[in-house]
Amino acid sequence: MDLTEVKDDLEGTWWHYIRSDDFGFQGKVKNLKDFEAEPGDILIHKQIKKGDKFPTIRYHLVQDKGTEVIENPQVKELLAKKLVEYVKKHKHLPYACEVAKFFKNKNAQVNYSPTEYDNFALKVIPKVHEIANTEEFFSDLESDSNPLGEDAEETPEGGEEEVWYIESSSDKSKKYKVTKNSNGSYSCTCPHHVFRKAECKHIKEVKRSQS
Repeated sequence: MDLTEVKDDLEGTWWHYIRSDDFGFQGKVKNLKDFEAEPGDILIHKQIKKGDKFPTIRYHLVQDKGTEVIENPQVKELLAKKLVEYVKKHKHLPYACEVAKFFKNKNAQVNYSPTEYDNFALKVIPKVHEIANTEEFFSDLESDSNPLGEDAEETPEGGEEEVWYIESSSDKSKKYKVTKNSNGSYSCTCPHHVFRKAECKHIKEVKRSQS
């Protein structure tokens, strides 16, 4: 599949990939010209448009020929079905999944969060997914590691050398991870750096402390 030929209203090469059968996640698709995906897999295309602080997102469902643009609720519905199939087969939760809560109507919510900024609240419904009791179904299940064998967060080239955790100025309960890589570059997990690829105040604070 040539992702440079996949059309939506966005531009650029910022793509994520979800392998729906096992929730394997690829944080940055690199081989855009010859990417391997199976029907039913999900591609996520992102772009920060001029004047925006956060990216616009489009979801693509891989088909036998090409892809179909779908909405977030359709993604969650598909992943909820795949989640139940995975648990029935493996007796584990898929990668990056965590049971969030059970409802009085016996439904359950499982959060699939492959990155800090990609989160899908999956609703499991007993009648729809043919489960007698959701609490028993999800009891004492551990989450598997990423089957694609890579960290969901994008790691800059050069590897990790030093790490700092800087407190958020707007939320004292939150800290962002600043990394100095072996090639001398810096990265941060805050939205400003992740989405805009710009040097944020957390990186600047670390640099000041090192001068």
